[in-house]
Amino acid sequence: MIDTEFDLCFDEELLEVLTPEEIIYISLCAEEDRGGDPMIVDVSEFYESSAYFKLFDFYADEMPYGIAKCRTGEPDAWILNKLRERSTH
Repeated sequence: MIDTEFDLCFDEELLEVLTPEEIIYISLCAEEDRGGDPMIVDVSEFYESSAYFKLFDFYADEMPYGIAKCRTGEPDAWILNKLRERSTH
């Protein structure tokens, strides 16, 4: 499933991991992260959500170590960017 409004891709593997509510929440976080309405959802709360932890585990093997440890980047931003990248493939 590709969310064309937010340019995110939730393939079958991700649909097995995430609930429909989490998919909506991630879409809203991605919109706010791109400069959307911050009144809808605070993207900083994504870091503490169940969706974040599920996606962090899902991408654990792909995520660079420095990003996973918050040394060279932010894991929440990396995850949202990864979902955007999947939509272009």
